[in-house]
Amino acid sequence: MDKKKNVFKVIVTVIGYVVIFMMIVALFLILRGNIKGEVTFIGGQAIMWVKTASMEPKIPERSYIVIEKTTPADVRVNNIIVFKSDDPMLDGAYNTHRVIEVIGDHEEFVTKGDNNSIADNYTAKAENIVGKYKRNLPMLSVFGRLLQTPTGVIIAVTLMFGIILLLYVPDMVKATKERTELIEKKRREQIDELVKQEIEKLRAADEKKAEKNKETSDVPDAEANEKTDGDAGDDGGAQSEQ
Repeated sequence: MDKKKNVFKVIVTVIGYVVIFMMIVALFLILRGNIKGEVTFIGGQAIMWVKTASMEPKIPERSYIVIEKTTPADVRVNNIIVFKSDDPMLDGAYNTHRVIEVIGDHEEFVTKGDNNSIADNYTAKAENIVGKYKRNLPMLSVFGRLLQTPTGVIIAVTLMFGIILLLYVPDMVKATKERTELIEKKRREQIDELVKQEIEKLRAADEKKAEKNKETSDVPDAEANEKTDGDAGDDGGAQSEQ
C-alpha cells in the first residue's frame, strides 16, 4: 500500500514539475514575443500571438497559434502563413493571413484574411516569410488573454505560486522535520557521550582513591608487626638472664 502511495506521489510531483515548466516557458515566450515582437523557434516550431479577428473563425481574435518553419518554395495556395508585412499601417509587424495567389517562382504571395472582404494591399515577399500556421492553442490563448489585464497577471502569478507551494511545502516540512530529528538525535548522542565520559572519570577517580586508601591502611599494619616482633625478643632475653 505504501509503495503504491509513493509511486502515486512521484507521478503527481513529476506532472506538477512539467506543468510548472510549461507555464514558465509559455510565460517567457509570451513576454518575449509581446515585448520584442520576435519569433522564437524551438525544434522548428514557434508560438505566435494573433491580435485581430481577420482570420476568424479559423483563428479567433487574441489567440496563440503554433507555426512551423518553412521556405517560400514550400508555400502553396490556401496555406496560412506568417510574414512581416510591408503595409505601413502595420509598421513592420507580423501578419497571419491565407495565401490566395503565388506570384512568379514563389517570389511573392497575395494574401487575405478569411474574415476580410478584400485581399491585402501589399504582397508578402519571399524573404519576409516566417512560417506556416499549424494549429491553435486554446488553453494557452486563455492564459494569454488573462495576461493582457492586470487582474489576469495577478491570477496567473497566484496560480503558479499556489502550485509551487502545493508541490514544495510538504517536502520542505518533511525535510525540516527530518533535520530537526537528526539534530536532536545527535544532541542526545553527544549528551550520552559526555555522561559516559563523566562516569568513566568518576569511576577512575574512585579506583584511584581506593588504591590510595589501601596503601595507607597497609602501612600501620606493617609497623604494628615490627613492634610485636621487637617486644617478643625482649621477653626472651630477660628469661635467659634468670
